[in-house]
Amino acid sequence: MGTGYIRNDGANNIANGNVIDAADLDGEFDAIVDAFHETTGHTHDGTAAEGAPITVVGPAQEYLGDGTSFYPKLDATYDLGKASSSFNLAYLEGLNLAGTTITATAAELNYVDGVTSAIQTQLNNKQPLDSDLTAIAALAKTDGNFIVGNGTAWVTESGATVRSSLGLGTAATTASTDYATAAQGTTADAALPRAGGTMTGNITMPALGTVDGRDLSVDGTKLDNIETGATADQTAAEIKAAYESNANTNEFSDSEQTKLAGIETGADVTDTTNVTAAGALMDSEVTNLTQVKAFDSADYATAAQGTLASTALQDITGESIQDLSDVATMSPATGQALVYNGAAWSSADMAGGIAYVRKTANYTTEANEGVIADTTGGTFTVTLPATPATGDTVVIVDGADWNATNLTVGRNGSTIEGDAADMVLDIGGVAVQFTYDGTTWQAYTQLGAASGSVLLVGDNVSDLVNDAGYLTSVTELTQVQVEDDTSTVFGQVSGQRLGQAIAANAGGGLVFISSADAAGDTSLDFTGFDSTLYDSYVLVISNLTPVGGDATLRMLSSSDGGSTFDIGATDYSWGYLGIRQTTSPTTVSSGSTGDVKMTMCSTVGGAAGEEGVSGTIEILGPHLARDTMFTWVLSGQSSSSSVAHSTSGGGRRNASADVDAVQLYFSSSRTIGSGTATLYGRVNA
Repeated sequence: MGTGYIRNDGANNIANGNVIDAADLDGEFDAIVDAFHETTGHTHDGTAAEGAPITVVGPAQEYLGDGTSFYPKLDATYDLGKASSSFNLAYLEGLNLAGTTITATAAELNYVDGVTSAIQTQLNNKQPLDSDLTAIAALAKTDGNFIVGNGTAWVTESGATVRSSLGLGTAATTASTDYATAAQGTTADAALPRAGGTMTGNITMPALGTVDGRDLSVDGTKLDNIETGATADQTAAEIKAAYESNANTNEFSDSEQTKLAGIETGADVTDTTNVTAAGALMDSEVTNLTQVKAFDSADYATAAQGTLASTALQDITGESIQDLSDVATMSPATGQALVYNGAAWSSADMAGGIAYVRKTANYTTEANEGVIADTTGGTFTVTLPATPATGDTVVIVDGADWNATNLTVGRNGSTIEGDAADMVLDIGGVAVQFTYDGTTWQAYTQLGAASGSVLLVGDNVSDLVNDAGYLTSVTELTQVQVEDDTSTVFGQVSGQRLGQAIAANAGGGLVFISSADAAGDTSLDFTGFDSTLYDSYVLVISNLTPVGGDATLRMLSSSDGGSTFDIGATDYSWGYLGIRQTTSPTTVSSGSTGDVKMTMCSTVGGAAGEEGVSGTIEILGPHLARDTMFTWVLSGQSSSSSVAHSTSGGGRRNASADVDAVQLYFSSSRTIGSGTATLYGRVNA
């Protein structure tokens, strides 16, 4: 027997009006899966939970079984097997074809084994029974007998009797030695005598035939190739010409012999002495052989560059030097640099890689230029480049006292610190560096001895605290430079570090990390966890609303910066208690000790006029080598009951993982239509 289906919900939680936990549905689904398991599922044997016996099968119930027979629904209608899908062996105790029982045994049926064509056809092609053949078959099989017909029957004869019947005379008994052979002649009197006699005609010898042991055909060929009147007294020239006419028999002259005599015994072209004498180098004498063999013609100086690579004109990173005629007429002072303004070369003071010019009236700067702006004669405008590229820098230095007479910095179509307005410099003794980041001009300030004690660039001190009381704007400050009352500069710190310091001094204050506004998002993910800055985190959510009906707010955690989120079957433990806000409040609770997510608030409505879910979620010690803990206090409203409810709960990541990101989402694949979620970090104590 297999595993049958038995209802798992013994407490009858799955019923109208009851709260159905995920565990109830999960148990029922697991029971169904077990009942239909491919090897251990129910067996249809008619016992409890196993299902009724299967008596009818087929797509249209064509085949039936009644305990004694398995048969088709219609007679003579269905095939057993198909042309392309046949059975291998059929094991039968009997066979009935179209109502007739086959009585032949297996042994009798095997008599036709090997028959490849119709048996009757084969019989028709056999020789019919014949009396003459029968008589011949009965004759004695004596050696020397011939079968002959005597006019009425077939008989055997031998010796003189059969020679007489065959019409043979005495020639049949004459010895073969008494006759001339075909080689001797047609008659004995024309045969060649075995000894003596004279031949009267030409004799043709067979191939390889010999006379007195000599092959006349071979000897005749040799004689035919001897020239008429041939003699044995050939001259040396004739012999030399005949010899050299053969392949690989050229003359070896006296001059060639002299050349060979001049080559040393055991000569070696790679011998060090020979190589040196030839003005060459041995591989062993070259210390950078690999580099030498790898040299390309492009590695060498050309005639136009110089005879040596060390004196060749070098490429200036792909930049070309234009007309230098104006350089020859310059008289630069010590410390000045050569500067090209796009049209001509000039000399200018150089500081920190920036060439400085002094201006007392309106002036438009070039990229990577410094301006000493002297407002003694009155205020004027220094205008930034019109089409800056990322990384372009302009430094403007106070040349008198901007505190007394301001200087205006014209943005020239771009923004400064994201603001579409010109900047007024009204603090004396400072240098302001403007660097274009591809979107806006960022401003960085260096204070001098005449500057104030604290300069905050990018925001006002009054903006450091937002309406919620969190230090947010301070983290957006570009930099802060601090001096004491003697104008001693202690250094510069980022606005974020200043905010952290203020929050820490305030006793573990919260620092803004990031915020997200939902607009049809599948989830809201939050990263930016930093154990060097924060001990814990607070996630403030406001009116997160599901799209499409009630849904449950859930959370997942990550240990790889949000690349993936943990969804193991037992990754989380959680529990919550909810109170329905009615005149007679009721409670609802749920929880799990092993789940794929944390459930925080159920039945959050998203209909018109409803407010979604709001509240705070705190993430405690995510960087510690122990389970990360979660607590929350949330309020929501159900669209199905139009009743608001409050939920308090807690959860845990069931592993000592370094949690560094979290994700909020709604159940039933519902997107987050609207609302805001903001993450704050609680600064390390």
